[in-house]
Amino acid sequence: MSSIPYNILQRLKSIFKMAKVIGSDDSVNLRDGWFSYEGKSDTNPQKGTLFTPYGVMHNPPAGSIAMLFAQNGLESNAIGIADDPKNRTLKNLSEGEVAVGNYVTGSYVYFKENGDVLVNSVANTQVIVSGSASLTAGGDVTVISGGDVSVTASNSVSFDVGGTTFDFTAAGLVVTGGDVSADGKSLKTHVHSGVQSGASNTGPPV
Repeated sequence: MSSIPYNILQRLKSIFKMAKVIGSDDSVNLRDGWFSYEGKSDTNPQKGTLFTPYGVMHNPPAGSIAMLFAQNGLESNAIGIADDPKNRTLKNLSEGEVAVGNYVTGSYVYFKENGDVLVNSVANTQVIVSGSASLTAGGDVTVISGGDVSVTASNSVSFDVGGTTFDFTAAGLVVTGGDVSADGKSLKTHVHSGVQSGASNTGPPV
């Protein structure tokens, strides 16, 4: 049986390798990456192309590990898929669980085994919706804030609670189908004693 020619053997060996990411350029469509491995130092890295699965956008930090493929067996045609497993935010995921996050900051979205979805942000969180937005929950909705809660609307803000509608508009608060009370006093039924009925009558309310 004849042996495999040396040059072919070398190409076969170079088809796949583990490499370290030295840096990347995330400003272009086909992202450039620079990799070091045996024969390619940090100061003289191999340039290649960084790929990720569809829908996943990331810029791996220097020091991440890449699975490096050599297209046509040529190291100059390197294609890398990068990860940073030692610094990943979540570990010990259960079977079927998925998490997407930033290993550097620790923020992540976690799709849990029981169907829960956990959004964990270590800093500010901003949700931008160019059209309408709707939140539907089959159970309770709880909002807990350590500071102020602000809702800003260009028209009105409405709440429907058990058939009572609260509409906050520029003209004021309108309550339909219910009542407003403070300290047990109803806005609908309470009276001010000491005030004479009739137009333009005033008196000291009690």
